[in-house]
Amino acid sequence: MARYYFDILDHTLTRDEEGLEFADPRDAAKHALQALPMIVAHEAMNDQDAHDTLTVHVRDESDTTIYSATLTCVGTWLTRCTPRVPNWDWLGRVNGLAKH
Repeated sequence: MARYYFDILDHTLTRDEEGLEFADPRDAAKHALQALPMIVAHEAMNDQDAHDTLTVHVRDESDTTIYSATLTCVGTWLTRCTPRVPNWDWLGRVNGLAKH
């Protein structure tokens, strides 16, 4: 098992200093892709109108970026509505990627 690190680029870069172990780089990339929509949704729901782009860079143990995934979310309220802020505690369970 090798350790991979998941850096998050939102408006600033947040480096992952702990990382997670995966059998191979493809499993690490799959983890990044699965977590990305949940993180973007969390960030978008905290804004009235959401225009968020989030990138996850996957680094290997030699500090080389081996994979990058980007997701853009645009959400606009079409009626006058004050959305409630949902409870996103479950996002903390996304191993290592919910650090900001």
